[in-house]
Amino acid sequence: MGRTSFVSLEDRHVQWFSPKSPGADEPQLWIRGYARFGQTQLTDQPLAQAVAESCRREGGLWHDALVKLIPALNGAWALVARWADGRIVAAVDRVRSIPLFYVDADGELIVCDTPEAAQRRGHARNVDLLSAYEFLLCGYVTGRTTLLEGLAQLPSGTMLEAAAASPAGSAVVTQYYHCLPVREIQGSPEQLKAQMMDIFERMYGAFVRSNPGTILVPLSGGLDSRLNVAMLKRLGADNVECFTYGRPDDIQCRVSRQVAEALHYPWHMVEYTPQTWADVMGSRLGMDYLTYAAKATSQPQMQDLPALVELMGRKWPQPPVFFPGHNAILPTKYEELTRQAKSVAQTIFDRHYFYFAANGSPMTQRLKEKIAELTAAPAGGCDDPIARCEMWDVAYRQSQVIVNSVRLYEYLDARWQVCWDYELMDFYVSLSRQMRLGKSLFTQTLHDLVFTGPAAALRDIPAAKNSSGSALFCCSAEERIAARPPRQYKLLKTVLSRMGLLNVARNLREKRTLDGRLLQTTFTLGKSPWRLTLKQALAPFHTHDALLPALRPYLRPQCGLRVDTLDPCVLTAAVTLGQICATVQTAATATDPHAQEGMSMPAQGATALE
Repeated sequence: MGRTSFVSLEDRHVQWFSPKSPGADEPQLWIRGYARFGQTQLTDQPLAQAVAESCRREGGLWHDALVKLIPALNGAWALVARWADGRIVAAVDRVRSIPLFYVDADGELIVCDTPEAAQRRGHARNVDLLSAYEFLLCGYVTGRTTLLEGLAQLPSGTMLEAAAASPAGSAVVTQYYHCLPVREIQGSPEQLKAQMMDIFERMYGAFVRSNPGTILVPLSGGLDSRLNVAMLKRLGADNVECFTYGRPDDIQCRVSRQVAEALHYPWHMVEYTPQTWADVMGSRLGMDYLTYAAKATSQPQMQDLPALVELMGRKWPQPPVFFPGHNAILPTKYEELTRQAKSVAQTIFDRHYFYFAANGSPMTQRLKEKIAELTAAPAGGCDDPIARCEMWDVAYRQSQVIVNSVRLYEYLDARWQVCWDYELMDFYVSLSRQMRLGKSLFTQTLHDLVFTGPAAALRDIPAAKNSSGSALFCCSAEERIAARPPRQYKLLKTVLSRMGLLNVARNLREKRTLDGRLLQTTFTLGKSPWRLTLKQALAPFHTHDALLPALRPYLRPQCGLRVDTLDPCVLTAAVTLGQICATVQTAATATDPHAQEGMSMPAQGATALE
């Protein structure tokens, strides 16, 4: 018996767009985001129209044309196409910047953009224990699973295809992209810097031409956001304003102001205090944001929230577009694989699964098996262990942690764009490891080619000490290698990581009290993090009671630790997971009364199906 297919795009904070006047034999197409066609960047309705026209040029082979176009659609987007006979194609971009979910069970295939859409049809009513355990340890869920049983996500660089009248459970998910080098790019440092600069000019040029309104840049003390403002200045953009947040005496804030003033861009400072966080997280807005941004898969990024609430409360001549410094320029990691007899899965687990002590439980072994499956080299692909670790990092950590931070802009009904350009990704992943070590080629490109002309003053402003790439102009790759910590230190770090005490030791060693963004006070409701234990901080949010009983033992060893000795992500992961568990427990049992076969969102609407 064939199944019934549905498309339910009901996120109230965003809009999906469809092409005008679709032909009788064409599918209903929904798309949102942006993509670059040649030198032109398209978004919203023009993007939907361009995708449709590209597929129409293939005659009647709309399905084949769309499947062929998806891997080449350079941008941040998600799309769903449904034919009258029930066929569906759905896809997300290379870094899943816009999530899509699906349920393929009980005679139904549902493609949706929120977990709640599946729940309203009677699915995803229970928490998946292994996924919840993974979320508690690292703050996100990898692979196709989510925190809810029966609800799957489309991971980075994947597309779903379902044939007409096919049986339940037969939807096919294809991985069309792996972030692996095809071949190493050859050339002298000067040639490679010139190639990178050419990519920057095409990428930023398309962005500037497509955004005549105000561009708001979150400007930190690091190099990624500095690249943004420098390229905007070089390209003559005068509609740029910068902002930062935190404590005024923080090094990130001081450097941010210096950079903005050097480029003569307006600069806004949103000061954070413990009361700032108490006001936001003690409100319905703060807690609603947790569930919205998590989307049953990812730990929400909190640090921008108070600043964006204030900025979006101001009057702007046109709705601004936020332009954060997220990009494909990633430093090389996982070098320990060349010196230690560790598996790829163990290396990733030790580096990223550290929020709470794993204690060698059976679920820990299941997680490592899952990581091993996700890092297996694709047929005919690169089998280098470090490259496979980096492939996993881009597909899951970058996607679920860094890129997913744009959910905050969406929650506040704001537009955004990021710099995960496909051309830049393909170029950078194919560089030699030596060229990527410490972002060597990137920093030299900034110094020699980007920080020139109207941006030349940026050469003399050092990056904040704790920023990625802060060694700009300071030392060579060989000197950085020589400065690596001794073997005994790395052994101690590994032991502490396995015990779940790495962040405790790091904070005690550095004698940190409050970070510049006051993230340690995020969930203290204005109280001092020196005076609260983890258990006391979680109590107002009823986290311990909301969590599944099987997960509570993993919190217990750290419940007595003071908040100021913990990574703020520990609290975010625990509170968010507790919120999701509580939501599942109280989920409405009524199904969606408006649901009909094939029913979908209006092309220009964002009204939820009630």
